[in-house]
Amino acid sequence: MSNEYYSPQGGGSFPPLYPPSFSAPVAKKKWWKRWWVWLIIGLVGCLFACSGSAFLVGKSLQDMMKDLPNSPAVKVANSYYAAIEKQDYEQAYSFLDAQQVRINGYPLTKETYIKNAMVFDEEKEKISSYSFSNIEISNYNGEGSAKIIVSVTRVFTYPVHLQLLEEYGVWKIVSIDGI
Repeated sequence: MSNEYYSPQGGGSFPPLYPPSFSAPVAKKKWWKRWWVWLIIGLVGCLFACSGSAFLVGKSLQDMMKDLPNSPAVKVANSYYAAIEKQDYEQAYSFLDAQQVRINGYPLTKETYIKNAMVFDEEKEKISSYSFSNIEISNYNGEGSAKIIVSVTRVFTYPVHLQLLEEYGVWKIVSIDGI
């Protein structure tokens, strides 16, 4: 045994040969295993898709809103308030559907309307300005309807709710809660 490592004839060698140290090759991470990279790419993609969709929806809504002030219902409401602003009550009355607009449950007559409008203007002063908001227009089977909130300014500002109906191509105010 003593000759085994030191004797050239014994097959041994000095110093004894140990197997070479073996280290496993360092495996490169595959690019698809980096889940966090994919997560970031996915989130950025979703962000671009959502912002693009929001832009397109906003643009189409903006285009629709541009057309609302030009709609026949808004033109009738504007003509009605322009007549009241000029204190032309007969002209204003012509935009009302006298069969549907009621005061205390009774149909509105021209004389009653003119009298009430004149008294209201004397007590609260005449209209100095008005503007439209919350315009809702719908069309079903060729007949349209609209709801408009008008901010009327005299000495103070108050809302008036209008409902309009299109009958045979003509828009008329069918419900109003103030002058």
